[in-house]
Amino acid sequence: MSSSRLSAALGVAGTTGVSAHRAISGVMRLLAEVRLAVLVLAVVSALDQVHLAVLVLFAVPLSYIPARSWERHGQVIARSGILLACDLVATVAVVVVVPQLLGAVYVFATMTAMGVIVGWRLTLVMAAPFVPLMAPLGDVGSFEGWVFGVAVVATMVAMAFTGTTLGAALRRQWLAAEDSATLRARGAATTERVRIARDMHDTVAGDLAGSILIAQVLRDRLEHEEVAIDVREAADQLVTAVTTAHSHTRDAIGELRRAERQPSEELEELCQAWSQRSGIACQTQVAPGVDDLEPALISDVRAMLTELLENVRRHSGATTAQVELSVVDGSAVLRVGDDGVGLSDPAAAVRTAGDGHYGLAGIDERSAILGGTVARRQAACGGLDTMVCLPLHPEEAIA
Repeated sequence: MSSSRLSAALGVAGTTGVSAHRAISGVMRLLAEVRLAVLVLAVVSALDQVHLAVLVLFAVPLSYIPARSWERHGQVIARSGILLACDLVATVAVVVVVPQLLGAVYVFATMTAMGVIVGWRLTLVMAAPFVPLMAPLGDVGSFEGWVFGVAVVATMVAMAFTGTTLGAALRRQWLAAEDSATLRARGAATTERVRIARDMHDTVAGDLAGSILIAQVLRDRLEHEEVAIDVREAADQLVTAVTTAHSHTRDAIGELRRAERQPSEELEELCQAWSQRSGIACQTQVAPGVDDLEPALISDVRAMLTELLENVRRHSGATTAQVELSVVDGSAVLRVGDDGVGLSDPAAAVRTAGDGHYGLAGIDERSAILGGTVARRQAACGGLDTMVCLPLHPEEAIA
């Protein structure tokens, strides 16, 4: 599990992303049902009291809605300070109106739910109004009453910690299940891509290779026959078209076969191949955590790395380049540096997008779409140092 996903699992509902609130849906429904049961018992025990009916009209929706539709509305409820404040006011009213033991149970359920949602620190702050109400529970004139009241307050604190621990554990379990499902889906996709590549190699690629030989034989025969020039040109075009189709097919097979390799191996091979073509030494360092990145993000990183290396080859005059790719604080960080001539004003070069630096502007645009950032500076050795930071979950960064 990546560091960002682990920190999200330990966070509160407002910071766990789009779907993490579903991890706590079961316990939230249970706690809401407990509170509903308390309200029902309070009304049944005092049917002749009108104020209880008014309280029910105010407090019941705050428990009924989470109990019935937390999966749909849980994220909104957890992130709404107004709704949480209303729930706190309703809980105070319940403590004041309903019998004391039932009120204590309602408060315990509320403290546990708040711990699950917002964590124990904020829950303890929100629990402050209940201390003067709950501490003297029982006979305020007796020692036993105060002991019992202190025990109730201690239980409230314990429920806040319990809720926080339970919420974190459920989120970790949810994210672990998501990661496991992602790995299974990725494995199945890799198997299918390899199968398609193998089938293409055995059928389409083989047929096209045979078609190239036939087209070449036909072209050679026509060169020794008295045929029109346009017929010979058509034969040449046929050879070219079939050869191109065969080349494209092999490229597609290579792309499909790429799924068999780890992203770190693929990116290192990309840098090595570039170094061999350009004659520029390339020092490559890819962190192990890169292998856990999503395929779509790896594709964007590969495209940016290719463009940055080509920019080094075309414009820097460098003899060495450095490539580093790591995962830091929920972002994929790509750094490419060189010992070339650099840019006197990197920002101006990107703004003007002239003198062959259109690729730099393209990297900025691609990064912005993904919610990332690009920083450039003049390296100590004189070359250009570019750092690209891309969030692991672009939808959260953009939101």
